[in-house]
Amino acid sequence: MQGVNRVLYSDLFWESLSEFRNTPYYRQVHANIRSCIANKLADRNFKSATDEPFSAQKELKGIWHARVLGSPLRLLFYTIEGDTLQIGSVGTHDDYGWKGKNSKAAERLVERIRHSVAKGHVPFPAWEPSRWSDPEQLMDHPDISVMSFESLRKLDQQLLHEYETLALFKRKHGERAVEDVDAAVAWMEKVGEVRSLLVQALASRPFFERKFRDTTPAECAMLVPSPEVASRHIGFK
Repeated sequence: MQGVNRVLYSDLFWESLSEFRNTPYYRQVHANIRSCIANKLADRNFKSATDEPFSAQKELKGIWHARVLGSPLRLLFYTIEGDTLQIGSVGTHDDYGWKGKNSKAAERLVERIRHSVAKGHVPFPAWEPSRWSDPEQLMDHPDISVMSFESLRKLDQQLLHEYETLALFKRKHGERAVEDVDAAVAWMEKVGEVRSLLVQALASRPFFERKFRDTTPAECAMLVPSPEVASRHIGFK
């Protein structure tokens, strides 16, 4: 069994994935996309009841679809070219015409994916930080593994501002909440913890933005690479 070695992210993928960022489903969608890539890393021909190539519509020949969310149903559309998994978008049955209906929709989907992939790899999206009202929401947040350096820097600046002003803390608990020193200190400690989590990502992201400019190593996809994994790709081109 031979697996894929590289992943190409399209701008259409990041755009469609971003719709979930401020929803309760985001972590699940992110994890299932990572699982799909991990399966193809082990075996590019891996198939299952929830991850398989289209077979009924000729317009969709060569396109795979993997279920990344059950309710509401969302699918990851992708192709495999040589050793590269090319991620097109996250969508629904409506994008291609359910049960062979609406071949024009299928043609549009294929064209959108082809056009987006042809524009090149987008290793890290330039997203604005996700909305948050408690630093606990940012602990091990999926965004930390995928956002660009500038996006991560903006998030860190938000956290620094909160550490210095306790603006969200007071908005959530009331202006006089700062008089509860223990609660205020605990909040600041959580903010500090999240900033500590960002340290590795901020330090390494510019390097990975350069190294993964054309494609991303499959074992690094949708993850903050560990130092051991990253060291295997120092010479990656």
